Amino acid sequence: MIVYCGLTQNFSIKLHFLLSFKHNIMHTTSYLTIVLLLFAFQKASCDIIPENSHYVNNCVKITNINEYDNLVLLGYIWSVGNYHGGTYKISAESCLTNGYKFNTLRIFATDSTGIIGKDIDKIDLPNDKNALETNIEIYPYKGYYHDSIPIDKFDEYYKILGFTDTSIVIYKWKEVFGFNNGSEDSIVTHDYHVIPLSYIRYYHQV
Repeated sequence: MIVYCGLTQNFSIKLHFLLSFKHNIMHTTSYLTIVLLLFAFQKASCDIIPENSHYVNNCVKITNINEYDNLVLLGYIWSVGNYHGGTYKISAESCLTNGYKFNTLRIFATDSTGIIGKDIDKIDLPNDKNALETNIEIYPYKGYYHDSIPIDKFDEYYKILGFTDTSIVIYKWKEVFGFNNGSEDSIVTHDYHVIPLSYIRYYHQV
């Protein structure tokens, strides 16, 4: 049985260790002591990795942020422990993260000039009248798949389409599936016209 632990701080520390009935009780006790110390001094979370499974890497990006003038996207993490887990600036080049798999990621758009000199961690984005939340929720985690499923990569790409009075409208335009059995990547694209366009107003673009 493999146990995975991650500390939920501004920095990230990850601990992997193996508990096996083949180990003697002294070794097992030592490992458990480490975990208990982590919980005592840090906010930590642990998962048990299923047997006969593999991790599926999931990279999610919003690719056309730079096309919008004076716009910034902020990722607002709400922890499974029911507290604000941090805010970060989203770039078109970086994968989105929610920190820990059970955390919720909320994405807000605001004027980039309005956050100059501010600590973005202290901005109450859900109640900020100048921030618009995305019309759909993104969950950037796929977890572990059974080894009978050869997928080992699942990349998702979103674009900003426009704005309503209450939200920033994004849509998924591409998915890329990678495989661990030697097969070529599979690419699936989506047409944004599945979104009703009548209620969308377009932001000034560069």
